[in-house]
Amino acid sequence: MPNYTYQCSDCLYEFEEFKTIANYNEPLREPCPSCLHVGYISRLISGASLGESTKLEMTKGLRKPTRDFNDVLRNIKKNYPDSAIEVRD
Repeated sequence: MPNYTYQCSDCLYEFEEFKTIANYNEPLREPCPSCLHVGYISRLISGASLGESTKLEMTKGLRKPTRDFNDVLRNIKKNYPDSAIEVRD
C-alpha cells in the first residue's frame, strides 16, 4: 500500500496516510486533522522516491550498489550457492 500526501487548503496543514488505492479518496471527505474544517482536503501529487530505501550510490550518473550491499550479497551467495544471486562490482 502506498503513502498518499494530503493538504488542507484552508490552514495548509500537510499530512500523509497509508491507504489502499481503493480508499485513497477517504481523507478528501473527512475533516482536516488540524483545523477540523470539512471539504478543504486535497491530495497532493508527488513522484516516487527510488533508491532511498535500497542501498544505492551514484556513479557516473548511474545508480550502483554500495560495497556494503555487495558484501551482503556475497554472504548470501556463499551460504546459498544454488541461488540465482549475482554480485556485480
